[in-house]
Amino acid sequence: MSMSADLKPLPLSAAQGKGQFIKQHRKAVLLVCVAFMCGMVGANLWFARGHTVPMPEAAVELAPIPVPLVAGRDPSDRPLPPAPNNALIEQTAEGRLPTMAKNGLTPVLAYGYPFDRTNKQPKISLVLMDVGMQATLLNTAMRKLPGSVGLAYSPYTPNLDQALATARQNGHETLLMVPADGLDTSSYDPGPGALRNSLSADENIQRLHLMMGRAFGYVGVLMDPRGAVLSSASLTDKLITDLRGRGLELLATNDAFIEQAQNKKALAAPIMVQLDRALDSAAIDAAFAEAEQRARETGHAITITALYPYMLDKLDQWLPTLADKGIVIAPVSAAVTPPTPTAEPETTPSTKEAGHTASNAHSSQDTHEAPAPAAHGSGHH
Repeated sequence: MSMSADLKPLPLSAAQGKGQFIKQHRKAVLLVCVAFMCGMVGANLWFARGHTVPMPEAAVELAPIPVPLVAGRDPSDRPLPPAPNNALIEQTAEGRLPTMAKNGLTPVLAYGYPFDRTNKQPKISLVLMDVGMQATLLNTAMRKLPGSVGLAYSPYTPNLDQALATARQNGHETLLMVPADGLDTSSYDPGPGALRNSLSADENIQRLHLMMGRAFGYVGVLMDPRGAVLSSASLTDKLITDLRGRGLELLATNDAFIEQAQNKKALAAPIMVQLDRALDSAAIDAAFAEAEQRARETGHAITITALYPYMLDKLDQWLPTLADKGIVIAPVSAAVTPPTPTAEPETTPSTKEAGHTASNAHSSQDTHEAPAPAAHGSGHH
């Protein structure tokens, strides 16, 4: 056999032949693959058009359903109108202070949390006192608790004006805490600028005005329950007269002082129950029961507490139970009856720009800003 006969090319294997075929017809193979995928997608869409699978109910509604904390009302909190209302400002030597407008509009009506004052059910108002120095815990409280819970800010709060604005943007009405000398000055220091037993009534009123001029948007003042200066007759008379003329609410634990203020037609209301006299579970539950009983007896019980993590957890558990007991959580501004303003305010146009009306500062026509991230409209729990 010759050498040339032995060198004939061998036949290609099956794999080699397939690879060579793909190389030669690469475009055709690619088009076939694309057509196949399009066909699969089109078939799925045609099948799904008449065969929609319902989404499980648990996956449709993920947000928690808010508890009806105020009977007959949508419990979601909305931002309160921005402050200040220029009709409610008086320029004084101590600065710009809140006052009653010429048409009778008061800070209680203009800055208060919206509430149906014709509601005849027993009511409980809760005020967290001396807040502002614990930013993280306060933000948690604003998120967990309904806007009808009032926040009484310490005058020593950093950036007090902005702090009150943030609270109002999160739907909470605000008050100003007034520090004062206590019975035992050796163990309790109310801080610089507080009301002092050693000062005259005029000097104490000047100190009060300096506190009041640091911020706007509060419905009233809460006298420090540890303070003892309200035993001074001259101071109490001047204090009542001043706050009455400004249309500010006055809260205190001193029953004689509140009775005197009410006799002088001031917007004053007594604090009936201090919830944090003891911080064990049994004592707090007993204070809750007392508040409920006082609400049934008097129609409206005002309660106060300092802000503690454990107390916040207890409040978060207690407040939603009140609706089933026939008790309404009301803003503290609803505890007093301010004068009815006249139809047309005698003020500059800036009054209307603040979003207030004469008869109801929180009608459904008010325009509000978007809520801040800490707003708790539908997530009290």
